[in-house]
Amino acid sequence: MKKFFLILISVLFLTACGEGGTASQGDSVGDSARPKFPQKKPSVPAVENTKVDEIHPSEATKPSELNMDRIIADINANISAPNILAQDIERGWYMGGEGDKKDGTPNTWVWVSKGKESAWMSPSALDESDDNRLDKLCRSTAGTYAFSCIEREFPGCEYIAKSLCRCPDQTVWVDDQGCILTDSNDKTVAISSSDLKRGWYYGLPNEKKLDTPVSWAWIEGGKKSRWQTPSPLGE
Repeated sequence: MKKFFLILISVLFLTACGEGGTASQGDSVGDSARPKFPQKKPSVPAVENTKVDEIHPSEATKPSELNMDRIIADINANISAPNILAQDIERGWYMGGEGDKKDGTPNTWVWVSKGKESAWMSPSALDESDDNRLDKLCRSTAGTYAFSCIEREFPGCEYIAKSLCRCPDQTVWVDDQGCILTDSNDKTVAISSSDLKRGWYYGLPNEKKLDTPVSWAWIEGGKKSRWQTPSPLGE
């Protein structure tokens, strides 16, 4: 009898072990039959490689209204600015204030302040203008202006080191005044206070006195020829 129970217990134990092994084997087979996919972690950009503006644009990256107004004003100014003309370039200058520079004006041109006669001028025209001014001043005081071919090419220029005014005898050149009268000791003769108060003094073109006002001019009158102000007080 005892032997029978031992056999029965052995059979039941073996039956239980067989069911457990089958279930375990089934799970193993099931796992191998399922497709396996790689598990990926969500990528997070590194903080050091990410610009703050890409996440939250800052106000600094947006153009301000002030800058936009300035840009628009510059564009409008360029559009409305007059273009330099062919005759301006050929002449070498055009009249205008410092803020009246025409579009297309060469970078070498400069603005020359002369009051109502202010102008934008090329360097060559500026040199020519100075020569013409000195020539006129020289001739108004009975001198002869000589142009230097070394400095610039002019009709009738001379091969001298520098353009200059050749003043007549008993006169000497003074910058911005012309040929000025000298005494027997070769010293310049200055205008007197009485001459200034009267508004004139007798003299020829080559007898202009030192410090004679720029507005004064020589008036021909024979023996009464004189240098005088535009509105003399009388003789």
